[in-house]
Amino acid sequence: GEEGWYDARVAMMFADEEGKRVGEWPPVMHWTGTFDWRLERKVFEIPEGAEKLFISCAIYHAKGIVEYDDLSVKVVALRPKVEDGRLPEGVRIRWDLESAYRGETPTRGRVCINGLWEFHPAGERYDESPPPRGTGWGWMKVPGSWAPGSGVDPIGPPIWEAKGELELETSFAAWYRRKVEIPEEWRGRRVFLYADNVVRRATVFIDGRKAGTITWPDGRVEITELIEPGGEVEIAIRVDAIPVDPSEWAKLSERERRGMARKFRVRGLCGDLFIESEPRGPRIESILVDPSVRRRELGLILNLAGTRPGDRYVIEAEAILDGRVEKRWRSDPFEAPKEGPIRIAFPWDTPKLWDIDRPNLYTLKARLLSGEGRLLDEYLPVRFGFREVWIEGRDVYLNGRPLHIRALNFRNLTGDGGLASEIACSWAFRRLRDLGMNFVYLSVYDLDWGQIRYPDGLTEAADKLGFLVALSMPHVKRIADVYVDPRKRAYWERMARWVARKAGNHPSVIAYAMNHNYLGYPGDQNPRFLDGTGLDEGMLPKWTRRHREAGRWSDRFVKSLDPTRLVYHHQSGNFGDWITLNCYLNWVPIQERMEWLSRFASNGRKPLFLVEFGMPHHASFQRHRGAPFIWRNEVHAEPLNVEYAAIYFGDKAYDLTPENVEGYERMAQVYERKGRKFFFWEVFGIYWGRRVEKDFLDVKAEYTRYTWPAFRTWGITAIAPWDWGDFAKPPEVEEVRLETDWDHLQTPGFKPDYVRIAEWYQAPPEERVEYTVLGRTLRELNQDLLAYIAGKPEKFTSLDHLFRPGETVRKQIVLINDAPRPVQFSYTWRALLGRSRIARGRGRTTVKPGTVAKLP
Repeated sequence: GEEGWYDARVAMMFADEEGKRVGEWPPVMHWTGTFDWRLERKVFEIPEGAEKLFISCAIYHAKGIVEYDDLSVKVVALRPKVEDGRLPEGVRIRWDLESAYRGETPTRGRVCINGLWEFHPAGERYDESPPPRGTGWGWMKVPGSWAPGSGVDPIGPPIWEAKGELELETSFAAWYRRKVEIPEEWRGRRVFLYADNVVRRATVFIDGRKAGTITWPDGRVEITELIEPGGEVEIAIRVDAIPVDPSEWAKLSERERRGMARKFRVRGLCGDLFIESEPRGPRIESILVDPSVRRRELGLILNLAGTRPGDRYVIEAEAILDGRVEKRWRSDPFEAPKEGPIRIAFPWDTPKLWDIDRPNLYTLKARLLSGEGRLLDEYLPVRFGFREVWIEGRDVYLNGRPLHIRALNFRNLTGDGGLASEIACSWAFRRLRDLGMNFVYLSVYDLDWGQIRYPDGLTEAADKLGFLVALSMPHVKRIADVYVDPRKRAYWERMARWVARKAGNHPSVIAYAMNHNYLGYPGDQNPRFLDGTGLDEGMLPKWTRRHREAGRWSDRFVKSLDPTRLVYHHQSGNFGDWITLNCYLNWVPIQERMEWLSRFASNGRKPLFLVEFGMPHHASFQRHRGAPFIWRNEVHAEPLNVEYAAIYFGDKAYDLTPENVEGYERMAQVYERKGRKFFFWEVFGIYWGRRVEKDFLDVKAEYTRYTWPAFRTWGITAIAPWDWGDFAKPPEVEEVRLETDWDHLQTPGFKPDYVRIAEWYQAPPEERVEYTVLGRTLRELNQDLLAYIAGKPEKFTSLDHLFRPGETVRKQIVLINDAPRPVQFSYTWRALLGRSRIARGRGRTTVKPGTVAKLP
């Protein structure tokens, strides 16, 4: 019927003693269609206060006959009692200093207090002290979210699974608690508790005394006066993650709150926790390593604190590789700036570079001395890679060679919690490298609290494997009209500073992605203007100009935070240092598509990044064009994939397959049910869901076979193919269980109990991944090295293949080297007429890294 409840159903209502409804309407059993007798069962949670259950076997506002028989109601489980959980056999809690990660220097220290914490859902009550024993305590791994799909198994009483104040799934507040030893050698220093990726607000108590509050994304509270070095304290943290204003939260129904719970799945202490000590006097606050391959120097961008005007200071530093000191430096005496950082540079002629094939990682030790040579502060060791990235003209350079980025949108930080761990990110990077990818950007398009899982697993894995990364900055749209007001942009700036700290000294992070899908304009894909010319911003709508002005401010701000990395704005057209496009060319003919970048190649002034590239895109396979947006609206979206396939494959495109038949039947059902308009995925979703090759992926593969080599030969700076799920069939494994080393949980890093696999590239290495025809084609054409036979010398994109007798056939060999080192190619070729060889040749040449050789 017209309404969702116009059907056959067993209607139900829980009620109190007076017959008034208690709780929400139950999600009852209901039916439409035609079928024979069948047995149906369903379990219902009895709401608090219910004394009666009303049942009605009914048919509402619908035509037909329904028969019910043998209806029964049984109690299948009693409501769990309120009690504390029990620790499973084999699980151990270690809170001692001996098993914890410690970073120590003569002046400062750091102890990781990750691990298994006592945990208690807090409901809506805000208490200044944790609940007493026996009221529902259990344990939770830190870091980790307590929401479902977090990657960690909560250890707690059965009451956590029942509806009510202690239900874990719908809880938006909780208590954490553990004991911590304070090292004796920290006496005389300032001591802090630092918490990263707190979602959303953490109130810290030391031995029952309130120490302070940390709000997302991170922060620290001073606990110097609340602890005694050499002693032990109890740390209790109340975390609140209510996604709306508390006054609004009180008005929401249970169903609305459950909807919120499904939406906001990142809650709790989701990053690393440390207690830290530092000197009270002059000290190093932070170090950003700024290596320069061009200047042959190691730059250190230092923020100092506690310094005095007129005093002179000295920096001593050493670089360690594989446990051996490779280089030592000592700066000239200097005066600390009144505010802001200071950059100190040390010469270094022959460092071992960090690169995608040789990810060398150094350890930096740095000391702040007085002008007289007295040690004031020795910073904790910093891991870094010596690498430099910069832009010249249309090219990005990494360590002195042109870098061509082959990218993918990366979803490990926004999916199931376990995917954000270092081990799961390592699995993904190895899969993507096999496909030929060398770079990922995040699927976080509008960074805010609760949207991102543990971020450090990504950068740790990328550093060690030599994979390149762009981290997402917060979106300027939230402050576009108020960014000139420092108070109104303060939260945005705080988020941006956190992202810059997360990038820190990770050599894998070479860029920041910003302001996704916000700064573009009509005609930004026009190939005539891909050289960086032709844009008159005065002709753009006023609102677009306002957006772009805010974007320019955000660009300057991020570069002021971190001058060592690139900044690009996702889908902004010609803006800032780049041209970036969501490039969906639909059914532009293959020959024209091959030549789309010719203007960029001959006159390009800026790097070009096709941040989303349709190969073609799924939505191109139907007849709807223009507004409204096809993925959010019901439209006239009749699939035309067979007709498009026939352009390239002829009559065989019309051979029916089971998927064709099912697609047509589904389309008929949708038309009958809804009339003319429907969601595109309702009809065509079976094609991408099942990775159907005929009349779908084979068409994409045909386009890729010609487009991909051409774009790489033109020198495309960066490209990210869209619809990456098409590249391989879904992995058979859905969940991977991981062993926990209970004795070493007090170390940095997220240590999940399980990883749920959503994308083909997330499968562990022991699982076989089966590439589709599109994936096999892309994999062949997407490696660092590529050689192919191209068109005539004056036009390598020419596809001449029919020749008259006596006509000269002219072709050329194209050799592409995107590896970090020079490569010597050896090649042979031969030409056949029928089975007879009419010409042949061989040769050898060396191709420099990041370049293309064309041999007639």
